[in-house]
Amino acid sequence: MTNLLFVIFAVISSILAQETLPNFLSGLDRETTFEFYNIESSNLTKAEIIARKQAWAAKLPPQNKELYDQYVAFANKVKQDLITTHNNQRGAWSNNAESIEQRIQQVLNDYSLTREQEATALDAILSEAPIEVQHELSVPKTNQHPPNTNNQQFSVNSNPGTLTQPVKSRKQLDVVLPTPERAASISDLFRKIDSEMKNLIALLVLSLAVVSISAHRKGGKVTPGSHERPGFLKGLDQTKFTEYQQILHNNALTKKQFRAAVEQFVANLPADNKKLYAEWKTKHENKHKEFDAAFNTKIAGLSKDAQELAKKIKGIHENLDLTRSEERTQIQALRQAAPDSVRKELRGVFPGHGHHGHHRNGQRKVSKAPN
Repeated sequence: MTNLLFVIFAVISSILAQETLPNFLSGLDRETTFEFYNIESSNLTKAEIIARKQAWAAKLPPQNKELYDQYVAFANKVKQDLITTHNNQRGAWSNNAESIEQRIQQVLNDYSLTREQEATALDAILSEAPIEVQHELSVPKTNQHPPNTNNQQFSVNSNPGTLTQPVKSRKQLDVVLPTPERAASISDLFRKIDSEMKNLIALLVLSLAVVSISAHRKGGKVTPGSHERPGFLKGLDQTKFTEYQQILHNNALTKKQFRAAVEQFVANLPADNKKLYAEWKTKHENKHKEFDAAFNTKIAGLSKDAQELAKKIKGIHENLDLTRSEERTQIQALRQAAPDSVRKELRGVFPGHGHHGHHRNGQRKVSKAPN
């Protein structure tokens, strides 16, 4: 999921370098503004939220309605660019990561779900994914960086009941936050909406629940790259959480070095946390053994070329002296050199077994950083 967030922000940042972002809430009274926020932060199904927002927009003054329509068109353009970027990355991920990503996309595309149901489904998918797959999906496959998130501000014009925001072309996507001196005049507004709704521009452009799903469920603040505590970090403070995150995202470590760093980290945890870690580790080691036991049977019916490719990929996964980046590069090179027919044969070999080199023994769910 983190990968999705980074790609989304990178795509938006690129588009916003040439686009003007229309502010369709400009000049509206508080009642109308609150109505929009209430729809956006409700626990209706995603389809119902879209329908209600359309009905809400139909009652806007002509100028705001025009800006809203422009905004929807802009959001659709962003989503299409995101889909294109996402599709271009297929083949760079391992089979298991692609399988997890496809399941995530199915949930995101199911508009009969509420955001809470969506969050629960995504949590279930991510909790089943080996930590190395979650790490693989968390590495942005783009040279762009997420935009700055600290500059743009709301202001209140001469009409106390009106919320305004300047409309101008920006090189970055800025998160909307009030300054301390202005916060009091619109404090009622910010008390009535979830933390992620303060990031109004980001949420509306995306028209996706990717950022808001978990924060809406937990009521917490969401920032790109923030994560919920893994199970074995339960009860630990922010310092320990950050220490774990630094290990998890250290892409310079080989898989062997990563494993050693995690083991050393866990060695300094309280007994209860060590027990949770041991249980998680055992579960995924068992999945690893199950995959190894079934591997030869799985590939027995494949063509000779497909069998050879599968064995080479498995060998790369088992080479703990590689970094995750080196592993991906080598696997990607093998896949790209193979015929399409051979790659298709491997689709049922690796997904869902929890075997990719070694198990990055921890788990991560995209949600909020610990308080």
